[in-house]
Amino acid sequence: MGGFVHLPGFLSQEQVDALAEEGRRIIAAAPLMAPTMRDGTSLKVRVTSAGAWGWWADPKGYRYVERHPTTGQPFPPIDPLFRELTAQILESAGYPGGGAFAASVDSVLINWYAPGASLGWHVDRTEEDTAAPIVSISIGDTALFEIKLDEQVQKYVLINGDACVQGGSSRAAEHRI
Repeated sequence: MGGFVHLPGFLSQEQVDALAEEGRRIIAAAPLMAPTMRDGTSLKVRVTSAGAWGWWADPKGYRYVERHPTTGQPFPPIDPLFRELTAQILESAGYPGGGAFAASVDSVLINWYAPGASLGWHVDRTEEDTAAPIVSISIGDTALFEIKLDEQVQKYVLINGDACVQGGSSRAAEHRI
């Protein structure tokens, strides 16, 4: 499998609008939350999830949980649109088996960045399968995404409708937004 792939303008405006509406539905059922680092410092990004699991961080650590930490309710189900787009993105990025992978996804993480918010250098490693690619879709304002590949920082300006895949050798790369 390949490494990091940026797909500029991958989504149509119709798809962006449908995802934004689905995001609003998810947030209504599972409100955005402020995760913290282990030392209690609040992250600037706000998060929620859909699916069987939701990503969470607090002084107990970084992990996936079965229930929304604030409401105590299960996270809303994953809309088929997310699975369809995940399969299309993976196939366009040169990852074989995108449809099978998309069908197995059990969590969709929504990161919401207010103006001026960011997420510092980190590696995503709380997933059970740390070899599985991370598929990201950008909705809304423009942001700078940086990833360390081959000891070099590569910068990507992400705009509304862009998609990215972080897999293969890039899966364990430090990145920030």
